[in-house]
Amino acid sequence: MKHKKFNKSLIALSLTLGTSCFSIPAFASNQAGQEIVNPVGNILEGYWHNWCNINGGDGYQNGSSACIQLQEINPDYNVVMVSFMKASGEERIPTFILDTSFGMTEQDFIDQISTLNAQGRSVLLSLGGADSHIELQRGDEEAFANEIIRLVERYGFDGLDIDLEQNAIKAADNEYVITEALKTVKQYYQDQGKNFIIAMAPEFPNLRLIATNTYKEYIQGLDGYYDWISPQFYNQAGDGISGDYSGGECNGWIPQNSDNCKSEFIYWSTYNISKGIDGFIEIPNDKLVYGIPANKDAANNGQVLNPQDLFDAFDKLEREGLPLRGIMTWSINWDMGKDSNNIGYDSQFVNTYGPFIHGDEGNNTAPIISGIEHIEISVGTLFDAKNGVTAYDREDGDLTNKIQIDGSVDTSVVGIYPLHYSVTDQEGLQTSQPRIVTVSEVPECGEVNEYPNWPRKDWEGGDFNHVEKNDLMSYQGSVYEAQWYTSSVPSSDSSWILVDSCQGGGNQAPTAIIDGPNSANITDPITLDGQGSSDEDGSIVSYQWTWNDMPMTLTQPILNMTFSEENKGENVFTLTVTDNEGKDNTVSHTVTVTSDDGGTVPEDCGDMPAYQSYNPATGNGIYMNKALVSHQGNKYESQADNLYNVEPGTAEHWWKRLVACQS
Repeated sequence: MKHKKFNKSLIALSLTLGTSCFSIPAFASNQAGQEIVNPVGNILEGYWHNWCNINGGDGYQNGSSACIQLQEINPDYNVVMVSFMKASGEERIPTFILDTSFGMTEQDFIDQISTLNAQGRSVLLSLGGADSHIELQRGDEEAFANEIIRLVERYGFDGLDIDLEQNAIKAADNEYVITEALKTVKQYYQDQGKNFIIAMAPEFPNLRLIATNTYKEYIQGLDGYYDWISPQFYNQAGDGISGDYSGGECNGWIPQNSDNCKSEFIYWSTYNISKGIDGFIEIPNDKLVYGIPANKDAANNGQVLNPQDLFDAFDKLEREGLPLRGIMTWSINWDMGKDSNNIGYDSQFVNTYGPFIHGDEGNNTAPIISGIEHIEISVGTLFDAKNGVTAYDREDGDLTNKIQIDGSVDTSVVGIYPLHYSVTDQEGLQTSQPRIVTVSEVPECGEVNEYPNWPRKDWEGGDFNHVEKNDLMSYQGSVYEAQWYTSSVPSSDSSWILVDSCQGGGNQAPTAIIDGPNSANITDPITLDGQGSSDEDGSIVSYQWTWNDMPMTLTQPILNMTFSEENKGENVFTLTVTDNEGKDNTVSHTVTVTSDDGGTVPEDCGDMPAYQSYNPATGNGIYMNKALVSHQGNKYESQADNLYNVEPGTAEHWWKRLVACQS
């Protein structure tokens, strides 16, 4: 069976170019000796680091990016983004300064760009980056355009990529100056019969029309001028996309960091953006290049663990007449880097997606194994060597059930266990990959980070506090291990497993227990009993109660309560017990207070805004954390910021039902 080539239709240029209102000085001829090169067909785009971290450890998982020259880049990367053009020192106009510290001279750099151009590969200069401090002012248009042209003529760049992030997007007059300058540069080269490439790489939340740092002015201002846009679908954690609401595991809101719904996320993010719906700026599908990280060290989240998820989404989009232009990754250096165990990533990204993007019909290709990573687990932890590991072959499809594993792991014994994975396709081509599983003693409880009572999550540029898979955290005297990326409280859900109750040597924490009813009628007295709390190696010396986060003066194990009408709904009590050596433990207990007839007392919701879907024209329908709405006879509270197109009553983790509304 031969897999269909990814659509290779050429994208026609449709430019509506104005006339420059300022003059461009004459420049020396391009030292690279090449015309501006545009990629033919589909794009596999990678960013190249204009720096070298010789000490390593610069990855999100403490891996090390590679220090490479342009000539070492795999030829399947037919678009190379040079990172970055920045403002330097006191100079307001951004420029590019080559880092020559890792052995490449200016002339080497020029010659290597020329070599890539001769191979039909484009090399663009990327403006900005995550730490850029660009603040252009009106009147800088001519100077900025001149600097871009100077760099193109000096080095041989084929275009410019806008990669402004966070505050730099809307800082000073950046939107106006950059847009106008690029129009001028585009016209300058078109007058010579050349197409200067304009590309962009916004973080996908900034593709929303009303985002704080929206790319609206760049995209709409350069409509007809830009060649493609490569949104970054990574490092955005729980922000996501509205998808299909017809039911199923991946129904409704799909967060970017959901590995189980990755194919659906790729499909719906592309569909919504290419159609300009769900509040997004419209970008035609044939100008969309899908941005994903090269591996787990390249980004905090957003990796495609199973390439088949992307293949399936792209194939579905193509069947529906919405083929994409290609794939982008951050970064080439990470694709060629190493993990924290000094094991190379060995260009797995380009080896996986290069044949898919460019096609290789007539030649059988080797299968691809995905999901293998070297890990360290605590002794006693359950381990399944096949969990999360998949195999795919372009000709034969899914080969996951044909994976062979040599070696085994005994999680009851501390040690280092090598595994060897292999899979063979129908024509006999085999792929193999090693894996190291380290089984370690559980760290002493005092050596594990305490749960820090994370503050509210902020998905619009602020902190998003979390742990990664296999991270350890101490909570209420016990050690827990994260089973996947999570921001939840240890022990509160299935994302955590208990690995050590910390009952070894030394004083151990007491155990807090509350016995009592989970519901009560108004005016009926109840008793919450903490006498079942215990301390195996000492004695409990204090009891401290809270009611809905408010401390109570009671310091005894018995709490007697009578509720009034204003207490209707959920009432959360906590009991903290402390032993004779100062260790404590806390437990919570919820009592739902109802009316005398047994039903929760309804509220008057007449003055409360009714829930509404997002309206791009007005900007209404986006809800912040703790926002209150009425919907279908009930009162709801939003559980997250920037929540939209998630109907109350369909997802409890997004909308919390508080009480019924009076009819």
